Amino acid sequence: MRRKHGYGRKRGVFLLVILIVAAIAAIAFIVSSSSSIHRVTVGDTAPDIPLYLTNGTTIRLSQLLGRPILLWFVATWCPSCQQGALMLKDSYYAKLNAMGVTIVTVESYQDLGYPGPSVSEFQKSFAGGGGKGWFFATSTKEATEIYNHDSFLDIYFLIDSSGRIEQIGYKLPQSLPQLVSYGW
Repeated sequence: MRRKHGYGRKRGVFLLVILIVAAIAAIAFIVSSSSSIHRVTVGDTAPDIPLYLTNGTTIRLSQLLGRPILLWFVATWCPSCQQGALMLKDSYYAKLNAMGVTIVTVESYQDLGYPGPSVSEFQKSFAGGGGKGWFFATSTKEATEIYNHDSFLDIYFLIDSSGRIEQIGYKLPQSLPQLVSYGW
């Protein structure tokens, strides 16, 4: 009989330990899920973020309002992003610029943790230096968490002239033909 009692006690302690571990895991999940960072969605007002431009100046996204904005977060080492910059330069920049669209290409914070060319080198190599109304910038960790929380290599936002997010998309090179016909 004594043996059964000891087994039951050990079993009770084991179950208690399992419950405590499960409770700690649940609390950790809830705390990590309730981040103070707001993920942007279509219809939101675009959060105002600092943009550290390749020419050495810092502006805020809100300073660009008044014209529609194509805000494009990239990883400079990403082949799709490089292709997108080449396509913008060669085939779509002039059309978007003529429609009054400001293009802002932003390197996600620290290139999402992988080595790649600087955003200045990306600009020169793949966008021919850009052009009027096409800005290249780096972002803060917070700005990347707001706009690119899931660390996509290539995510863009269409922002109307008043600052409302109209569309969120991925893989800009595949979307460029539709963007030119979008009702800016």
